Amino acid sequence: MTIKSGASTAMTPRRRKPRVLTLLLGCCLALLLSACSSLTFQSTFDKEGTARHQATFVFDRANLLPQDISRIERGLNGAITRATNDGFDVQRISTSSEIGLRVTGSSMDALDTGAALNILFNTLLPTSDDAPVAPFSGTFSRESGAVGGSRFELSLNADGDVLAEAIRGISPLSPQLQSAESMAGVISIRVIAILPGTVRSTNGQAAGNRVTWLLPLSGSSELSAVSTIGQSTPWPAVIGVVVLAAML
Repeated sequence: MTIKSGASTAMTPRRRKPRVLTLLLGCCLALLLSACSSLTFQSTFDKEGTARHQATFVFDRANLLPQDISRIERGLNGAITRATNDGFDVQRISTSSEIGLRVTGSSMDALDTGAALNILFNTLLPTSDDAPVAPFSGTFSRESGAVGGSRFELSLNADGDVLAEAIRGISPLSPQLQSAESMAGVISIRVIAILPGTVRSTNGQAAGNRVTWLLPLSGSSELSAVSTIGQSTPWPAVIGVVVLAAML
């Protein structure tokens, strides 16, 4: 699916029936308070300004009973059909250690990354036209240097309270899971950005051109990263070199 940029697009999702997270969380979190699960948002940015965004939700098989796995698999079959009908690329995850689902969409303009992630998240939620969930805001921008280099900057904000409330709202969770601290023992939420070029600065954990943030389920988190390709020498420096060469 191609995700169009723009806040108005992100804030007007189609009216939907319960989606992927409803089925998965309803089948697992309500049944097994000790089951470990993870929700990962990943954005891969191209130097030309496009991006590919995905949301991956998985459960640890080691914490599931055979009857629970069968119940999850039945829910996944229906979830795959609905997500595909929404125009997203869908991949079933089934290994010896994990079971889950990955939903992916592309954006021809990566500028409004927050809006693209919100669209992806709302596709997984039982939301209506007038009640979208928007935990993310922020942009991915590119600046061209005077001598051909490029600078890329990702600046996002993630609202942990909105994410936690969305998860609580789609599953009959036990009272033990009503606090951010107790939910943190059951589900982890990460944001991963794969940037073009070399990462120069970030407040996340960088490994090569990949940056990872672990989101708390309360408060607001700022996610920032800067990468570069080639040289990014400003015009004043170029002019200075030219003047110096003329003097010599």
